[in-house]
Amino acid sequence: MQSSTVELLFVLVEKICVVIVFAYLITRTKYFHNVIDKRPSFWGRLILTLVFGGLSIYGTYNRIWIFGANAHTRDLGPMIAGLAAGPFVGLGAALIGAIHRYSLGGFTAIPCALATIISGLLGGLIYELRNKEFLGVFWAVLFAVFIESFHMLLILLMAKPFADALQLVKEVGLLTTGANSVGVAIFALMIVNLMRQKRTSSYLKIKSL
Repeated sequence: MQSSTVELLFVLVEKICVVIVFAYLITRTKYFHNVIDKRPSFWGRLILTLVFGGLSIYGTYNRIWIFGANAHTRDLGPMIAGLAAGPFVGLGAALIGAIHRYSLGGFTAIPCALATIISGLLGGLIYELRNKEFLGVFWAVLFAVFIESFHMLLILLMAKPFADALQLVKEVGLLTTGANSVGVAIFALMIVNLMRQKRTSSYLKIKSL
């Protein structure tokens, strides 16, 4: 039991480290900086769409297995893409992840693909409603919890047979919600920190004039 716990701890640390490195690298690119500065180019948004779409595909394969169940982070890329870069990037990344998931088949293919699309689209709509401002760490994590809860609900409503869908939700619901929430929290912290750095830099420039 102790060895299983230690092994699980190492797996979780490994997955989190991958997300941290990815989040750090993408938030340091000029394309992401342009989004934060509200002056993204078409090609910049297209590149971010492909990058976050790739993260969604990676999240499908990069599962965390715990006591026979697994948690995926497929919705992580589209959620952050929508919340930080708007509906064009959010929906584009979501479609990449959703089409890939649907191509894999399985009795949850349709609800899982649909949930991924909704995660990117809804994140982008929130971005537009907030006048292209990132909503912060707390609300971003709450958004992730909502999306993954909705994801599980779609599985219960659409996947057949219902008994298998219910068993799946019981096994992976909390794990998937937790994994995606942690990933969103990491991204959100880095985005908020980047925004603070930019405000501080702008203030110092003005003060030096």
